[in-house]
Amino acid sequence: MKFKAGQKIIDLLRGKHRRKYTGYPYFKIYFFNYIVSYIPFYCIRLWYLKKVLGYTIADSAFIHLGCFILCQHLEIGEDTVIGPCVRMNGDIFIGKHCSVTHDVFLEGVTHDKNSPEFKGVSSPIIIEDYAWIGIRSVILPGVTIGRGAIVGANSTVTKTVSPLDIVAGSPAKTIGTRDIDACQYVHGYRPPWC
Repeated sequence: MKFKAGQKIIDLLRGKHRRKYTGYPYFKIYFFNYIVSYIPFYCIRLWYLKKVLGYTIADSAFIHLGCFILCQHLEIGEDTVIGPCVRMNGDIFIGKHCSVTHDVFLEGVTHDKNSPEFKGVSSPIIIEDYAWIGIRSVILPGVTIGRGAIVGANSTVTKTVSPLDIVAGSPAKTIGTRDIDACQYVHGYRPPWC
């Protein structure tokens, strides 16, 4: 009896009993963003993201409390750290050993400005290995952040950033280059309570 009740809850979270909005899992996304995202045990958040929402996330990646995720597709590579209160929308692909710091917006969805229906359009955001995205930055649809690139704090990235480039500003412009030898670290970040 206990198993059947538990299975019904899992089916509900997976959206098997939805009557409307069958194209998008509104309830389970809502449940993550407003409840699960604030549970201070990463193993529970990771389980929900992988098993219920079906995202591809490496076991050694870490997603902090308070992240808001509205992704159709989400992939996060090993040893990547997603900071607190990061907002992800659209199709997001993040590589290995990346750091996406506090309050970053990864916004892969926008509206067609010429559509009479104000139609939504999506372009994937790709963040390659060893990239570092500074606090409160905004990455817009269709942008690729190259391997080892750095985005400075409070930057708005509207165009693809080349590997090892350091960009800052709004809109972000190249202000320097990162040493290729810097891209060897392992975060190994796993706080006990978070």
